[in-house]
Amino acid sequence: MFSYILLLLSSIIFLYPYKSKFEGDNFSLIFVSLSFSHFFLGTISLILVLLNYSRFPILIIASAVFIISVYSLNIYKKNELSFYYQNLIENFNINFNDLKNNSKNKFFYIISILLILIFLSSIGPINHPDAADYHLGYPYQYFLRGGFFVDGGFHQGLLGIGDYANLAFLQEKTTWFIRPMQIISLPALTIYLNKKIHKKIFILIILSCPLLIQWSTIGKPLFLSESCLVCLYLQWVDKKNYINFKYLLISFIVCICTKISSLIIALPIIIHLTINLYSRPNIKSNLFFYLRRILLDRIILLMFSSLCLLLYSRYLINGNFAFPLLTNTFNSENILINIFANYLRTFGRDGYFPLDIFFPFNMSGVSISLGFPISLLILFVFFIKIKNFKKLFNNSIINVFFAQIILLISFCQGRGYYYLVPIILVISQLDSFRPEVESLNRKLIKIFLFSILVQLLITFCFVFVSIFQNINGIIDYENFMNNTAYGYSSSKLLKENSFGKTLFITRNTRLFYDTNYIDQHLFRVCMMNNNYKGKIESQNVCLDKLNIVSIISEVDAFNLDKENLSCSSFKNVETGRNIFLRRKTKYFICKVKN
Repeated sequence: MFSYILLLLSSIIFLYPYKSKFEGDNFSLIFVSLSFSHFFLGTISLILVLLNYSRFPILIIASAVFIISVYSLNIYKKNELSFYYQNLIENFNINFNDLKNNSKNKFFYIISILLILIFLSSIGPINHPDAADYHLGYPYQYFLRGGFFVDGGFHQGLLGIGDYANLAFLQEKTTWFIRPMQIISLPALTIYLNKKIHKKIFILIILSCPLLIQWSTIGKPLFLSESCLVCLYLQWVDKKNYINFKYLLISFIVCICTKISSLIIALPIIIHLTINLYSRPNIKSNLFFYLRRILLDRIILLMFSSLCLLLYSRYLINGNFAFPLLTNTFNSENILINIFANYLRTFGRDGYFPLDIFFPFNMSGVSISLGFPISLLILFVFFIKIKNFKKLFNNSIINVFFAQIILLISFCQGRGYYYLVPIILVISQLDSFRPEVESLNRKLIKIFLFSILVQLLITFCFVFVSIFQNINGIIDYENFMNNTAYGYSSSKLLKENSFGKTLFITRNTRLFYDTNYIDQHLFRVCMMNNNYKGKIESQNVCLDKLNIVSIISEVDAFNLDKENLSCSSFKNVETGRNIFLRRKTKYFICKVKN
């Protein structure tokens, strides 16, 4: 956390356009600095991991970067930067007071309380299975082992630059702040939307969406980079100058390095950017000007170098720099990797898909769908666009939004997580539909307002439950983690029953143990490669080849021949973040016979 703060201050200095008059809005520099500093932190961590210096204090590097950035400024630049900070504070006060005065106080207080509660609920330990498995699990293992390693787990190939940034939080023992880090852009986003729209109640649609509570409490990096991307895109649409273009390009690289799925959000924006450049007068001179400045920009060049370094690390992990894409090309011989990649692509795309992205069909779907108010809003904008078909392409931002939704439905997982950020684009354009909004039937307006109220109450419930759980975590950490963290209690089995290299045939929550484990994916690949020898023979070959001395497995995951194993059973309560999904699980604990 401390490293991030220092790099954030340094990023503002690095990214301020000293050589030309700063024509961008203050928000442009804020959003690009928030995302770039997280990328910067991840790049430093990735370099240390690959050099096998993952225990070297990142805080020292961040402090050195901050000191250099401050002292490298000359008097003129210091004065200019101080003017910017003064401008920034004044601009913030103006927008803050505007939010307070124009919202007739009630919305201001609701929004303020919501923001405070969301951040309070986000402060806490990592207890989500994905985060414990690889988002934070692998950085933790890199830290323990002192550097880079490949354990054969397929999830390792999914690590992005935001995941490597977690190494600094592990070193500083501030992992409870990894979750709020992902929504650090939310206050600026709220003030920015207040500037863009007249009806302040629409801000509540974003803040009260249960999906936001998901992103703020699971510790997975995505919301920060993508929210900054769409806001910088809106800034570029308002003022199409080189500075906003550069900031937008920086945000593209950050998003792609954070999560490969961000390509779906970025692609329509890139297309709009390209069309705009080609539609300007003096196309050749404009393209040459932009291309020359981008190619000579040191920050852009360093970011592309970081992207190449990340792709190289993925190549080292599984021989595929684009993983989980292009597995049929680079991993054609590994059937299990292709099955895993297909599983990732099709996850959640069953049942009521794509309707369940917008409307929850059960209680568990409430927290992973967009919800009724946002769904009504999307339908309203869609019908208005169809009604005014002749003006279909007049609003490029709305067109980008629908292109994003279509691409997400076509290619992305069937979960509402990825659909929240594009809603920012629709919210920002609602003032252009004011005549249609004001002409709506009063009953429809009442239904819409009632749905927001219901969603607000649901979100408050989620927030208070999360805060209550985190308070319990402070009082009794062990009991809290045993009751809410997936894999925490079962990981103790691994610690207590490991006598050397241990195969754990269930989901590996690497964050919760530090033993010399063997990933189940590595073992399954070995079994597949030796299946021509027969099941028993291939099992024995892999046990011997990987030096496995003990095996722990859930009963439903245990498919090994026990002829060469000495096993006993053990019952354990498997828990998770959802307190209603606790279940008793039977485990086999086996020793390999000599």
